Amino acid sequence: MSAHNDGLPDDPAGVELMIHALVDGELDAAAALAVERRIAADPALAAEHARIVALQSAVGRLALPQGSDALNARIAAIGATGEAQARPGPPPPPPTRRPPKTPTQNPPARSAAVARRAHAG
Repeated sequence: MSAHNDGLPDDPAGVELMIHALVDGELDAAAALAVERRIAADPALAAEHARIVALQSAVGRLALPQGSDALNARIAAIGATGEAQARPGPPPPPPTRRPPKTPTQNPPARSAAVARRAHAG
């Protein structure tokens, strides 16, 4: 159990992962509230949270790299192959139902019928 009794990990690496999850919007409301409370109570965690938010913001401002025409063509070819494999073919035929076996088709039932006739006659 956590020494903070909030369900969060006590080890620094675990808490840092929870801060990253908070910044990325990956936590449910209860976990996000627990992380926010932990950040508010610990200046070192508040500084780490601010660093992660600043890093996310800086990365978000970077221009996206553009692939070469050859790379884009290869990616498109892979996508086309995947789409062709993902397309469903014709639906399978419905399963055929076999009629129930009659006593003459069922060897144990046929044997019983023969035995009854032999016993009766």
